[in-house]
Amino acid sequence: MPAPRKREPYPGFDWSWVPTPETPALLFDIETDGLLDETSTIHCLCAKDFLTGESFSFGPGEIEDGLTLLSAAPLLVAHNGLCFDAPAIRKLYPRVTFPPLFDTPDRLPASSGPTSRISTSPRSARSPAVSRPNSRGSTASTHGANGSAS
Repeated sequence: MPAPRKREPYPGFDWSWVPTPETPALLFDIETDGLLDETSTIHCLCAKDFLTGESFSFGPGEIEDGLTLLSAAPLLVAHNGLCFDAPAIRKLYPRVTFPPLFDTPDRLPASSGPTSRISTSPRSARSPAVSRPNSRGSTASTHGANGSAS
């Protein structure tokens, strides 16, 4: 059986900025009490070390410990992280700084270009610069099982 081919999102796609299985990174997600414009609480923060598989979970009263873990990571990976998770954290905890953040696609329609993005402003407390813009212009928020934004 031949090895699977790496699918190229579009001709000339630059793979150098995409995390690989050897990239030290922390995958994370948050659950809040609402969409970005109305959120006032982070209920929980969960993370997983990409290389070791170690999982972390922070509930009410432990969110700042979780944010300390995120801040110390070499790279963060989140689904919809640039459009929701990072802005929600910055809104509620404005002094938190982040390492670079790789954002996974919200969806990848066959006819569109790349939707994965990476922030290139390491440890920035401001809105990150994005080197790979979403071809649709923005990404919609996703919702967890309890209806909160994630």
